[in-house]
Amino acid sequence: DELYRTMLILEPPIAVAASKFATDAQILALEENVLSTETNLSDNQAVLELDVEFHDLLCEASNNRAIQLCRDPISDLFYPAFSGVIKSLNASERLLAAHKNILEALKNGDAGVAEEWMKRHIEDFRRGYELANLDIETPVTRFPVLGDNNDR
Repeated sequence: DELYRTMLILEPPIAVAASKFATDAQILALEENVLSTETNLSDNQAVLELDVEFHDLLCEASNNRAIQLCRDPISDLFYPAFSGVIKSLNASERLLAAHKNILEALKNGDAGVAEEWMKRHIEDFRRGYELANLDIETPVTRFPVLGDNNDR
């Protein structure tokens, strides 16, 4: 629940910033991510990894280093949190639709649409927990970073 509430606070403004400041190269990277997601819809593991990558790329496209530093730990927590949902439900198509709409809003420089679709996307994360009968209050263990030997 804390992760969901944090994402609801951070992710929509990140989408707004990206709609204003994304470079052509960053838009292209997001397009490639969305295309890869579409190609791998039947592979839950790939979709999970591509979802995390999409949000990381979107944050980079905000071109705000302070926001990027604040958001970095979210990816480490989101991966294990969302894996239970993606394994229990076929959430890939809804995820892809949200990503496509966010990307389209970025291409059009439409901050309002980017923000609204990101809110919907984060609400879907919570709804996924409910539909999968997972306990949203369960603490999440941070995803281990390659080469990181710290206990988590």
